[in-house]
Amino acid sequence: MPTSLDSEVAAISGVDANGRVAEYSYATWRDKQPYPTVPPAYAGTADLFKWGQPTIGTGATITYWFDTASNWSSDEQAAFVGAMGLWSAVANVVIKPGANQTDSDFQIIRVLGSKAADWNNMGFVHPAVGAIELPVLSASPDNRIRIDTNPVDQEGFGPLSTQFAPVYSYLQSTLIHELGHMLGLGHGGPYDFTKIPGTDITVDPLTQQFGPYDMKLWTLMSYVQPGETAAWSGSYPVQGTNWNGLQPQTPMMLDILAVQRIYGLPAESPLNGDNHHFGFNANITGDISRYYDFSINQHPVVTIWAAGNNNTLDLSLFDKDATINLNPGTFSSADGMVNNIGIAFFTVVNKGIGGSGHDTMYASDVATWLEGGGGGDVLWGGAGNDTLVGGAAPDTFHPGGGLNILRDTLADMDGDTVFDFGQSTTIDVTGVLIGRNHVSVVHAGGDTTLGMGDTEILLKGAFAGGDFMAVARGTGGSAHTAVTFEPYLPNLFEGVRVADSSINGVPNELFMTGDGSVRFTVKLEAAISAFSNTLGFYKVAADGTIGGVQVLFANTHNPGAATVDLGAPGNGERIGFFLIQDGADLFANLPDNLSFRALDGGTANLNTGQPVMLTSATLGDFNGAAIFHSFNQLNTDHAYQVLSGVAPGGKDMQIGFEDAARATGDNDYQDVVIAIHTNADGLFFV
Repeated sequence: MPTSLDSEVAAISGVDANGRVAEYSYATWRDKQPYPTVPPAYAGTADLFKWGQPTIGTGATITYWFDTASNWSSDEQAAFVGAMGLWSAVANVVIKPGANQTDSDFQIIRVLGSKAADWNNMGFVHPAVGAIELPVLSASPDNRIRIDTNPVDQEGFGPLSTQFAPVYSYLQSTLIHELGHMLGLGHGGPYDFTKIPGTDITVDPLTQQFGPYDMKLWTLMSYVQPGETAAWSGSYPVQGTNWNGLQPQTPMMLDILAVQRIYGLPAESPLNGDNHHFGFNANITGDISRYYDFSINQHPVVTIWAAGNNNTLDLSLFDKDATINLNPGTFSSADGMVNNIGIAFFTVVNKGIGGSGHDTMYASDVATWLEGGGGGDVLWGGAGNDTLVGGAAPDTFHPGGGLNILRDTLADMDGDTVFDFGQSTTIDVTGVLIGRNHVSVVHAGGDTTLGMGDTEILLKGAFAGGDFMAVARGTGGSAHTAVTFEPYLPNLFEGVRVADSSINGVPNELFMTGDGSVRFTVKLEAAISAFSNTLGFYKVAADGTIGGVQVLFANTHNPGAATVDLGAPGNGERIGFFLIQDGADLFANLPDNLSFRALDGGTANLNTGQPVMLTSATLGDFNGAAIFHSFNQLNTDHAYQVLSGVAPGGKDMQIGFEDAARATGDNDYQDVVIAIHTNADGLFFV
């Protein structure tokens, strides 16, 4: 019998991954006669149903009625409505009040002293394994949820309230569980706490557990509690779960997959769309808001599901050490509990915020923002382009596989440790301007210490073959300094092909970006080529628009002045260079009215990734010229026509141009070599 995660979803929903009635499920166990079977046996038919239409995966609208004789209080009714809202938020089901008791789909009844909580429904035809449709329920007095709300110490499930004190935890979780049955879900395994008639045999969930995912960590439809010794407890994929005696407060990961398998994704939900904030400072709306607001639900045992992007998990007001894992299908630990906050499968949480404890945080594989808060935190990047903010106290960083930014104030970086610091990681110091003259680099005992003022950062990595650069940009509140490690420009020789691994374009685009005050100069360092090339530059606005086209060296073999002032590009403007192959021979004296246009005649824009045409207001288009760009997006084959590296000392960026298409040229990248310098090396402003 299968025991995988997907087989557990099938066990709960009764539907397999192909949308057919599953062979092994709670529903086929219930249909096996004589019921119940110990050890479990499974029938060829299933005790299954759904609301709405019979086709599996279609939505439904369901109506309910609060039994008048049960005298439900407004607070108790609100607790039911919130629990129903949790299911509607994750699946295509609308659960709303009926017009009257007779016509409502099901009733909610209080049965004091029954010592029971259960769902019952009318009879129907049992579908065969492999069927693609389920029997549909219709309104009936036989459809009802019954609950004994007496306190637990009187063998009931109560009391019931919308509050989140531990005394209410059992019945709140039971509401969600019974509503799961109402939607057609079964238990996590083949058990009902049923005693076999005429015997002393009880169907014990601990011995008849379905598999390693039949546990409340994964599904509140399970009877198996965290910490209990059960048949599969030694094989749990996630160990150590401890909720301090609390129960799940929302559908859990596999419950969500199971109900979506029957009804599909929600058409309307407060969790559809983007920018959901869970935890403290929550912005979830409607009847489910209190479950995900940790200023209300102060001891959460929840699973977070959201359909969109730019979502946040905020644990900022917890003071105990926490573990935050933003990967879908994983669990975070907070408030002194273990594995009490799940991120549902296929859910994107882009931002995690820690509290004042010593937190351990893991980015997902999408672009993620991790913010440690107070305490000495450990932040792990993922495969995406992540931003990691440690906060106060010395923190430890493990950047991931993407392009990562470690961002913080100068004071909060003091004592931080960064492992595997390399060319894919940028240290971004906010609120300061620190030129390269004021950045110290000390190598000792295999470690490297980066010093800026009184702040020291310990770097773990290999730092041969390059140097550190400091890019100080911005003014006022936007002032910041980006520190990176860049390779040296490789040794270049006429006709000697550069290794493909060294062809890197312009990796330090931050250095090539202005702020309106920093001035740039360009020095022509070499021009070893058969062609008399022309080299020019332009500015790329923040929106990608290309403008300010100028020729720097009309003939790189005979440049005249070897150093040219580029001025102070505006805030966010990037510098790009272009080379006209043999431009001095083809166009003896280019006029000062050049521009680039899109091939369709529109405005040239770097962000489109489309090639552009050089044109002159007086000479028209330069159709016959081979033109190459430092931005590879503008080259016809998107090839890198330049490589770059830092000059020793970390102050200048050197760029080598290849003046023939990579597919046909010698790829020696020494046809034109320039160095870019700024006047910001002496800055030190806090």
